[in-house]
Amino acid sequence: MKCLILLRRKKIVEILRTTNFSIQVDDSTIHNQVILLVYVRFNHEDDIREEMLFIKSFFETTNGEDIFNEVMQYFNDKNIPSTNLINTASYGAAAMTGKVKGFVSRMKSVAPHILNICCIIHRQHVVAKNIGGHMENALNTSIHTNNIVKSNSVNNRFFMQFCEDEDFKTLLLHTEFCMMAGRVYYSFHSVTGTAPDIQTVKWSDMKTGSYPHAYIDGTNLIGEIVINGSKEYYRLDLSKEIEQGYQPSVTLNKRKKKITIKYRKKKPQYFKRFCLLLKPIWSKTTEDKETR
Repeated sequence: MKCLILLRRKKIVEILRTTNFSIQVDDSTIHNQVILLVYVRFNHEDDIREEMLFIKSFFETTNGEDIFNEVMQYFNDKNIPSTNLINTASYGAAAMTGKVKGFVSRMKSVAPHILNICCIIHRQHVVAKNIGGHMENALNTSIHTNNIVKSNSVNNRFFMQFCEDEDFKTLLLHTEFCMMAGRVYYSFHSVTGTAPDIQTVKWSDMKTGSYPHAYIDGTNLIGEIVINGSKEYYRLDLSKEIEQGYQPSVTLNKRKKKITIKYRKKKPQYFKRFCLLLKPIWSKTTEDKETR
């Protein structure tokens, strides 16, 4: 195995000697340990490859000069010309992006042509938060629903049962929404159509014009309510009020199968309520049954 790793690394170095490439520099988050991680991205045989270039442990300081020296030492030892480096990606710490002593500024002193991308994941998150309007509501709903399913093993198993007749069996992690937003959003709406039919009285129907009905179809979530030790699973409507920071408080009349949800927000303090008339899709006492 070690020989295979060495051969693969040797092959990567040979490619970098003749091909333009970009690197991503980051450090580990292991407690009381600093490990420099350098990834490389390059084009080979009409395909974009991404590989780990090297790992280096630091035992003393970890400033921009230390990181720069380690990277340049690796380039010199492997005879990789710095002129082939066209782009660097890093986080926004001063050791990386400092104008005078940062890693990026030192790299530009050797290769002035390189570009730098800083905090690309944070930038994507900021853009997603400020897209506004219907797109923001749809994105937040999709991410929140995905987290509800993936964060609980029971919900995940139920979701897989709902998808038995579909091409997909599960959802992607929420961290992958930025890269595959289009396909994930399409899958999200496809999945909502496979769930059992449930009658609901929606807040948007009571408050006309305040929330687009086109996005209501994708806001049904699996909710869990515990009654006398027995778990009941309902499809709950996630309204705009939840996205705006209201704290939901759920009460259930089991005999009438009526759920009342109150929303409270500290500033200003007031309540908004609506009712959902639902059917349980599954309960602990009635296994393998969609409805009772």
